[in-house]
Amino acid sequence: MEESKEIKFNHPSHEVHAITKRRAKFDSHLISKDIIDVLIVYTGGTFGMVESDGGYIPHSDLLSALKTYKEFYDKDFQNDVPGTTVTPVTMFKNRLRYHLYEYRNLIDSSELVVDNYIEVAQTIKENYDKYDSFIVIYGTDTMAFLASQLSFMFENLDKTVVITGSQIPLSQWRNDAEANLIGALTVAAHQIPEVMIFFDGILLRGNRACKESSTLLRAFNTPNIDPLAVFNVFLKFNDGLIRKRPDKSKKFSVFEDLNSKISTIYMHPMISEEIFLGSFKRAEAIIIQTYGMGNFPLKRKGMIKIIEDAIHTYGKTVVIVSQCRKGFVKGAYASGYELEKKGVILAEDMTLEAVICKLSYILGKGIKGDEIKIYMLKDLRGEITIENNDTLDQSDIVTSPTEAGQDLS
Repeated sequence: MEESKEIKFNHPSHEVHAITKRRAKFDSHLISKDIIDVLIVYTGGTFGMVESDGGYIPHSDLLSALKTYKEFYDKDFQNDVPGTTVTPVTMFKNRLRYHLYEYRNLIDSSELVVDNYIEVAQTIKENYDKYDSFIVIYGTDTMAFLASQLSFMFENLDKTVVITGSQIPLSQWRNDAEANLIGALTVAAHQIPEVMIFFDGILLRGNRACKESSTLLRAFNTPNIDPLAVFNVFLKFNDGLIRKRPDKSKKFSVFEDLNSKISTIYMHPMISEEIFLGSFKRAEAIIIQTYGMGNFPLKRKGMIKIIEDAIHTYGKTVVIVSQCRKGFVKGAYASGYELEKKGVILAEDMTLEAVICKLSYILGKGIKGDEIKIYMLKDLRGEITIENNDTLDQSDIVTSPTEAGQDLS
């Protein structure tokens, strides 16, 4: 009779350790509560639309639709908080209890104006102390603008604000709305002090995002920075990119005095001097989207004179942004270098959306002259890559050099 042999199993301990490490890293931001309170602000957008003879149209009462999904509603859970809905137990062994606040007049995102920025910001401000996290359901067309603007308006933000939506409405049998909201709720279970976009399995810094497709489900990207998180079988969290929480002594506030006197010019070979000049006339700040790394046609002497006069005679701010989504603007070529010498601000790797929103915030603060360039090239909310860590706290913008150090939050 043969002697019995011990059977040994090859246990992939290194894989288990790696999985545990990844999960622990993501859970380091986890809100340690059995039930996490979330405010979902439904502003409109494709997410809640329904089909009609004339195409998709806005539809109210989103909560009733969500309650038909077991992922969003545990009907067997004894919920003792009126006006809220509770999810089943999540992968983190907790639940999310959410209140859905639906705007009476749903916003078509292509109709976004300054008042809508303020409306969304005020909704979060008024409910800030009642909830652990916030989700904004919004249309995709101007989602990157909303995310960028809110990131600057929110001073000393220490809670999660995640914006989501969909390319296909929840009312359709095949849709991306369900997965996007599940992802946003997963993010809302964590304390991440940023305004973000969650879309198609990726979590993006809001003021770095741009819409890159009108038809793909992965509609958004951050071309000059990695995602904050990627949701596949495992949640891979880019912990090194997450912004630090503000000092506890600084109170959350919303800055609303945005300056909208900003124009944009898209350079092209056929643009006339007259059209170019027209964009300068009533604007306080002019953003010029130029070629490559900020190259401008220096032989167009009339346009160069318009830029010089705008800066030095009329005190206007001129910023150069690349027409390329990926990359940055630098004075590496003669044309960009010459413009920088004349006082033009080169926007580095900021998106057009971020530059517009950052300018409206800085100008709204009353910043003038050379101080504008100083603040435009500082990292306020993670919107720009700074090699020398020239980063400001969330509320450290002042209205004049004499007020340096004054906290206006």
